[in-house]
Amino acid sequence: MYQVSRKPQVIAHRGFSGAYPENTRCALLGAIALGVGMVEVDVRLSRDRVPVIYHSATLTPITACPRRLDELTVCELKELDVGCWRGEEFRGERILTLAEALDLVQNRVPINLDLKVPEAIAPVIATVQARRMVDEVVLSGCTWIQARAARRLEPQLHVLMNVDGHL
Repeated sequence: MYQVSRKPQVIAHRGFSGAYPENTRCALLGAIALGVGMVEVDVRLSRDRVPVIYHSATLTPITACPRRLDELTVCELKELDVGCWRGEEFRGERILTLAEALDLVQNRVPINLDLKVPEAIAPVIATVQARRMVDEVVLSGCTWIQARAARRLEPQLHVLMNVDGHL
């Protein structure tokens, strides 16, 4: 369960991305093994609107695919290798769906979902609710409008805003 803390928290950025390919299964498991207080991952939507764990809008240079992530279905994304750029020992790592990432961390460590596209709010919240993980999740990367939309869909969810002075 996530709880706001007055003490600094150790949060694994994109999983344990210092030692593993970012936003991957092995990066999340590595972060959990370290005993971090929370893991953070990036969330985007595939062409078929499935929330997936990936940072950039484009698939290069992490994969050899020259396309944008949102141009491919989740099945097409699952064919891409997102580990070999980091080393041969990571060959075969695949893009995780949000559901898969939540299953990895559930009851082990809270997760911060950095929303990279505002259209992901509803599908992300639906996925979190379906797994009954509202108390283990923090949404971040939100503007004021997005934070309000998220809270309307799930009032119990922790939401962090990106404040840029235009409130």
